Amino acid sequence: MKMENQENQTLWETVWSEANRRFGEPLPAPVAERLQQERDWVEQGGYTEQLFELTRLATMAQKAGCPVTVRDVGASLVAFFAGLTEINPLPPHYLCPHCRHTEWHDDGSAYIGLDLPEKACPTCGALLAREGYRIPAESFFRQIGPGSHRFVVNAAADMQPQLRAFLDSLPNRPKTALRIFDEGEKLGALRKLQRATGVPVREIPPQDSALLAHALPQVASAFLRKLFAVAPPQKLSDCIRLYGLSLGQNTWVGNAEEWLTCHACSLTDVVASREDLFYALRDRGVDPERARAVANAVSHGRGLTDEQAAVIQSAGLPGRYVESCRKIRYLSPKSLAVAYALTDVRLAWYQLHFPAAYAACTRAGQRL
Repeated sequence: MKMENQENQTLWETVWSEANRRFGEPLPAPVAERLQQERDWVEQGGYTEQLFELTRLATMAQKAGCPVTVRDVGASLVAFFAGLTEINPLPPHYLCPHCRHTEWHDDGSAYIGLDLPEKACPTCGALLAREGYRIPAESFFRQIGPGSHRFVVNAAADMQPQLRAFLDSLPNRPKTALRIFDEGEKLGALRKLQRATGVPVREIPPQDSALLAHALPQVASAFLRKLFAVAPPQKLSDCIRLYGLSLGQNTWVGNAEEWLTCHACSLTDVVASREDLFYALRDRGVDPERARAVANAVSHGRGLTDEQAAVIQSAGLPGRYVESCRKIRYLSPKSLAVAYALTDVRLAWYQLHFPAAYAACTRAGQRL
């Protein structure tokens, strides 16, 4: 693959090296095809330099023990392999950590990888990892437009001067392309808890039903606790749907809440994020572009045309889908719901297993 300049070479070598480390060589078709698609979009949109700078910045912060997060890139596989997000947007899949055997499930049978049942590798017998949050690349690249997006970095206050000095030292940097903001109380607390307990944040198991049912409400917002009371989460995918509903507008009150309490529906039946609607249509045979047009209209509160309502009905979805979509004024991206859910699940885990450290790192244990 031809490299056009040093920035391209460094960025793409980093991305492909990490992809090969995780999946082996040659890359599985779903990985290779998506990376090539995203590379085309990155280069056509003029984002190679920004992503290269963000990768260097994230690496520097990681080495300093103050990892940063980059907002709004959870739908990008390039960003995942570059270390800019922990959200793997690929379809749910099994991955063997030893022989790199993979099995893919992109038919809607699993909302996220952790919904797949545990399974041993048919090749070497090792326990397969269950990964992927099923977020299409278009969720990011078709939203930002060519050359116009400002990447936002969340970083600890004591790390920000070093990061800004690093960015200022870069030659020819687009001054409006990157912004650094405070990481916020919750991310700051997680960083402190990781240091205090020695337990890495990303090694916390997010799928403990007892944790989700009892500890999670202790760190969640008052509004989310109302959602938990109606639909107690049993697994991480439940949490992601509930957090998506909490981040939307006109998605819960008079909408999903009513369907869950009065119509014997489950969380799998409601529209919790813009990707939910897209995949509900695409998995039932609707052309992806038509499915995306419907999802975008609903996501931004534009309602449904008669033609779009007919698309939903022709896909075999229940009539309540049209009614629900017409009420929605905003649908959150799934990647944002994943990020918020993981943050609270991890805080809940620390509170449950290290209460003293949690109290010390969160203003004497107060709700954040």
